[in-house]
Amino acid sequence: MVLHFFIISVLGIIVFQDFSSRSVSIFLFPLLFIFLFLSPLHAKPFQMWIWPEGLLPDILYLALIIGGTVLYLRWKLGQWPDLFKDYFGFGDLLFLCAIVPFFFLHEFIVFTIAGFITAIVSDRIIARFAGRPGFQTIPLAGVLAVCFGCWYGIKLSGL
Repeated sequence: MVLHFFIISVLGIIVFQDFSSRSVSIFLFPLLFIFLFLSPLHAKPFQMWIWPEGLLPDILYLALIIGGTVLYLRWKLGQWPDLFKDYFGFGDLLFLCAIVPFFFLHEFIVFTIAGFITAIVSDRIIARFAGRPGFQTIPLAGVLAVCFGCWYGIKLSGL
């Protein structure tokens, strides 16, 4: 029970920091990974966290996301982008790396697609109803932390 409180607390701190200052303390990601590793709710058996066959598809999927983004921006901008400076925060990548072993590949694909759509839609909703433009950059780690917190809560409740 205490472990679940720590996981939810770390997620809450990530959300707060990302939405308020657009930066997240780097020590929170390994802390989240450790707490999730200790959690009895993770989907993958421990052996799949160690062996390359367990993490390799997840890592390749993350590489596909990042590589696809770079290629799209290269095509759109006509030059190679500085992905982690202007478009995709390093904290966003660290957050995804911290939670990737917690999912099977198909779950992770669904989670990332749903999280990315949620991030875009929430940015547009904030822009529309707050009477101001959306965030200059979307707080992706914060939005994904909210999505992961909801998923974790559902898993915790046994649904």
